[in-house]
Amino acid sequence: MKKTIIELNKAALTLGNAAATVHVLKGIDLRIHQDESIGIVGPSGSCKSTLLMVLSGLARLDSGDIFTYD
Repeated sequence: MKKTIIELNKAALTLGNAAATVHVLKGIDLRIHQDESIGIVGPSGSCKSTLLMVLSGLARLDSGDIFTYD
């Protein structure tokens, strides 16, 4: 069984202010296992970098959970 090292549950993030809010991450579930390689792909502006910022701890989620395991 592979060991989970990072996990997102129902991750959501909104950017902008009241007049111009954009829901950039909506209900994202993700598990990354030890010794697993993943790719994050998508068109320009699809929030790939934002997801990486959340995974690295540089951005905080509005709702949902992020777990890291040793």
